[in-house]
Order: sequence, then structure tokens, then C-alpha cells
Amino acid sequence: MKLYLAGPMTGYDLFNFPKFFEVEDKLLDLDYEVISPARLSIATWIKAGVITCFDEWVIGCQLEKEKPAVPLSKYMKNDYKALSEADAVVFLPAWERSSGANKELKAAQDMGLKLYEWKEVEKTAFGGSYWSECLQPLEIKGLKFDGAKRQWNLLYRPWLRGVVDVLTRGALKYSPDNWKRVDNPKVSYLNALQRHLDAFIEGEEKDPETGISHLSHLGCCLMFLKYFEDNQKCETAEEILAREG
Repeated sequence: MKLYLAGPMTGYDLFNFPKFFEVEDKLLDLDYEVISPARLSIATWIKAGVITCFDEWVIGCQLEKEKPAVPLSKYMKNDYKALSEADAVVFLPAWERSSGANKELKAAQDMGLKLYEWKEVEKTAFGGSYWSECLQPLEIKGLKFDGAKRQWNLLYRPWLRGVVDVLTRGALKYSPDNWKRVDNPKVSYLNALQRHLDAFIEGEEKDPETGISHLSHLGCCLMFLKYFEDNQKCETAEEILAREG
């Protein structure tokens, strides 16, 4: 049986090729034929003159850890042609977050190909346990492709709570949103940002007045500057000096 590998590439070191090659080697040992988009991509780069030989991708030579400037349509034509020649598709870990793999899933379903998933499975033997990789039938659940959407779960929430603590102290001391009414906000908050940064660099962890981390104050200053960038034009220091004569 000829197997086509589908999985994530964008955002991974060396485009996740090591995982593609690892799974390919194990499937070859099991006497499957394997079609790997990783090898197809490298062949495309060689043909385009981006690299001169297969081994160059390993050390990142000429690639500079970014995909070469080859049109996406070129990859898609090669991959879909190879997919049409396969008997089944094997989806690698985290394939659900890959736009390309989701498209390949739809194409494979339309072609009537068998669908498998490469999974790590815990097994027991001789009173102990070990992990092994194997092919399992792909369970099509309610798929929701979120790869390009904001992943709020990546946010470090303790830092966000610190920023809210600073905002709360400011609201109690002055009034809610008082920071929006400050004169010359760009200069004011750039100066405040620099003061907190200098204090942190000098080894002071918390602001003496508030008892809150200087890094939380920095977060507030950045938020303030972003607000004024989005909502109104702030004067530069040069413009202020020119206006004041």
C-alpha cells in the first residue's frame, strides 16, 4: 500500500521535516511505500535552483530557516498529484492545526482514500509500559481549523493580571481611564516606560509606590502607547519643542 504523509510544516523548525522523515523511515521498515511532501518540497527547491542537493536542507544552508520563494501553487500541484497516486493518507501529530493538511483531508475524502493517523500508544509488557508509534484509523470528529486565529491560551495570564493591577491602582488614585486624558501622551508614556525599564535593569523588581512589578508597569505603558497609536495622532518630542518655541 502506498501512503501519503500529511502534517504541519509552517512554524516548525526545519519545516517539521525531521518528523516527516522519522515517520517515513518507520513505515518503510514496515514495507509500505511512502510519499513524503517533505521530499517533494526539497526536490522543488533543487529544481528551482534554491539549493543544489538534498543534504543542504539539514544544515539550513541557503534556506535561512524560511521557505524559499517558490509559488504556493507549485507545492500544491506537486502534492496533489502525489496524493492522487496514493492508496491512503497518514496524518502526523498536530495535523488539525495545518491548513494544508485540512485541505489534503478533504481531497483524500473526495478521492475515496483510506485515512490513518500516526499516534503514540502506550502498551504494557512484562509488568511495565512503553510507548510505540502506530497507524490507527483516523477518527473524523468535529473539525475546527483554528491555526490562523488568535490563540488566547498562549497568553501568560499572570502578566496580564499584573497589568490589570496597575490599571486598578491608577483608577483608584485618579479615576478610571484617566490615562487617556494625559497631555502629550506619547512623550509622557515613553518617559514612564523608560523609567520602569531602567529600574528593572538596575535590579529593582517592584515599583516602590505601587508594590507592583516594573514589568507590569511596562505592559501598561505599551498598552497606552498602542491605544494612542490606534486612536489619535500623538505629537513627537520634536513637534512639541517646535510648537512651544
